Amino acid sequence: MQPVQNNIKKLCALSLLVFACCIPAAAFSDAWVLNMKAEVGGSYTIPTISQSDLDLICAKSMTGMVGFIAGGSMEVGYIWDTSRIFNLKEGNPFSGLGLFFNIGVSQGYAGQICTAESKGEEINVYINVYYTPIISLGVTGKCYFFNDRFAVGLHLGTKIICDTAPTYELYSSDPNTIEQEVGTIIVDSQMMSTMNPFMFSIKPSLEYMVPLGRTVELNLGGFLAFNVYTPKYITLPSSIEGMLSAEQEAQGIKFNAKEDPLKSYFINSFDFGIIMGMNFRL
Repeated sequence: MQPVQNNIKKLCALSLLVFACCIPAAAFSDAWVLNMKAEVGGSYTIPTISQSDLDLICAKSMTGMVGFIAGGSMEVGYIWDTSRIFNLKEGNPFSGLGLFFNIGVSQGYAGQICTAESKGEEINVYINVYYTPIISLGVTGKCYFFNDRFAVGLHLGTKIICDTAPTYELYSSDPNTIEQEVGTIIVDSQMMSTMNPFMFSIKPSLEYMVPLGRTVELNLGGFLAFNVYTPKYITLPSSIEGMLSAEQEAQGIKFNAKEDPLKSYFINSFDFGIIMGMNFRL
């Protein structure tokens, strides 16, 4: 019985020793770091437009919807040891300060509910538009805590819509007037030269690192993001564009969606989701 107890004590001591060695070994202080991350979550569209521009497209109001988004990104940056830079005492929870440059590819979403009048009655038109791909570029600052186990980040950057044929889902509260359909919005060369493909993004994040070795960590966390986007022009499915033209002609409104800008039209969005990835010390 005594040998068994001695073996158990030795095993426990060895486990504690390995655990103690792994804590400082996995800390990413004063090092170049490569992060590969996947992000999965949702996006809530927040459209805004003035009443005068709503009148041009024969609408009464415009609100947003929630859709699914996913993407991935690569970050390269440097982490500085704050105890050395700021002369902090040993054991201070503020352990690192990092600056990262990143590039990513993702799916974009815009969902809108447009309320209009048809034959004297109100009708709601629902449209979900998916953009693929969206290229993101930016800079992220991160503060690390508890020996680089936790990180609080703030990303500032831009997203570029590269899809010239986004897919859409369309349905309405009155199927007899507007039937459900799925299709593609073709952005022709004229609209490509006039529409704005750039949106500004600000994204705070919270990450937790799990050490897997001396130079590898598992990265888990969550993010929030607010995107500001003004397309300048409105893109519509051909079926809706035909109905809009007929309604505008009946009301004596002169407006061409491909040529006339809507200066007050914004398709802002609020993104949220989880982060899963790997960190590699270079």
